[in-house]
Amino acid sequence: EYRKVGINDTNYATAQYEMALSYMGMEEYKTAQDVLKELLEFDLRYDFEHRVYSLLGSAYDDNEETDKALETYSEGIRRFPMQHNLYFNRGVTYERLKEYDKALADYQQAIQCNMYHANSHLRLGLLVANEGKYTQATLSLMTFLLLEPTDSRAPSVVSILEKMADGELEEEPKNIATLQDNYEELNLFYKNQIALQKSYKVK
Repeated sequence: EYRKVGINDTNYATAQYEMALSYMGMEEYKTAQDVLKELLEFDLRYDFEHRVYSLLGSAYDDNEETDKALETYSEGIRRFPMQHNLYFNRGVTYERLKEYDKALADYQQAIQCNMYHANSHLRLGLLVANEGKYTQATLSLMTFLLLEPTDSRAPSVVSILEKMADGELEEEPKNIATLQDNYEELNLFYKNQIALQKSYKVK
């Protein structure tokens, strides 16, 4: 049905995008790439071009063409610097490559672009939790829960928060050099469980 929509039809771009989504669902990543690249080459006006870059990057990513995925996300960001999904997707790719500093920066930028993007708060929270930055992690993970309280991942996030509060989280540090500690004293409280002691008083 999508192929029946001609290029002069106002629904052409939408049809091509939906067709690429269908190919992605069938794991036909190369075909999805061809559809999306052709769509970007046409001089068409539509208001979701940033989503085309995002989906094309994912098509490369899912086909294990990581370099092309990063190039596509970066080109999308150059053209649409306020689109959070492009930063988030690039961040996930960087995290998969164990380039944690870049992943952290992209998640933070995604949140700057859209503070209501729950997945960015989640990925950021998990990263900093493993670095022992429990205050930052709590802020991010709690924000995720506020935004997506019924999400299937919510119970596991609650479990992580409880483990941090009890000092039982098994950290997997990534040694992120660019991670700043703006809550050093509070993080120390977390680590030592000082805040849970009856003798502790807030000054």
